[in-house]
Amino acid sequence: MNVGSELEKLNNLRLKGVLTDAEFAVAKSKLLSELSKEGTVDSGVHLLGSAASKYVNLKIATFIVAAVLATVFFFTFFLPQWQKIDRDFDEASLRRKQFSDQVNKEISDRQIDFNKKSEHFDKEYEKASKEIDDFKRKNGFK
Repeated sequence: MNVGSELEKLNNLRLKGVLTDAEFAVAKSKLLSELSKEGTVDSGVHLLGSAASKYVNLKIATFIVAAVLATVFFFTFFLPQWQKIDRDFDEASLRRKQFSDQVNKEISDRQIDFNKKSEHFDKEYEKASKEIDDFKRKNGFK
């Protein structure tokens, strides 16, 4: 039912004298009340057309589906990958620490070995220097 055409018919009947002003007002009121029962406002204009209502419902459904898919994607793909990367990082950090500890131990061991060899060299040098000095004194070298 087209509200505009129905109101126009009623107004034409009133202008032709078929309806009085009072009858026109009653018919107009009756027409608008019937339209209001059908989900329209008193003026006969739909608040939200059927197509617009379907569009809004489609938008809401699309948003819900997108939110569900995003959640599924997050928990299925992104979060496990993130956890794997985190585990790999922890393992790499542990290996780096172990390697660093091993290198530091080796450096410490080599430093201890170097110090022992250096002490031994110094003792041998002193001994050789003393022997040379004794030889020079015994044989008249100065």
